[in-house]
Amino acid sequence: MFKKYSDGDIVSKKNKFLYLLVRWNDGLGFSILKGKFATICAVQLVFIFLQILILNLCKNTSEIIFLSMIISGGLFNFFQRVLSIKKQVLDYFCFGFFEFPVFNISDVFITIGIIGFMIMKVIKLIKTFDA
Repeated sequence: MFKKYSDGDIVSKKNKFLYLLVRWNDGLGFSILKGKFATICAVQLVFIFLQILILNLCKNTSEIIFLSMIISGGLFNFFQRVLSIKKQVLDYFCFGFFEFPVFNISDVFITIGIIGFMIMKVIKLIKTFDA
């Protein structure tokens, strides 16, 4: 019924831009802290907790949305790591036109959230200088 894929197997390569690839990741972004499960979980929980604290201080709807994206991506990665048998996160998106790390939808949420939050802060800073 379902095909079992191994680490490194290409699942779908219908175009040269983006394809699906099975890659188990036992580190954080760009394989930081690779193989250090307890440390990774502790770091993830601390960052999620700090982001929730910051979220409670935000009044701007856009900032709340971007922080919520970061928190939800972090929580999903955390729970996938803790609940998986391998104690790793499954990454599956890969760009085909240049060498780039494999990533998952949680990484997309975290990245968009960080970029959006930073843009909101820069806009807010610019507005304070213009006032």
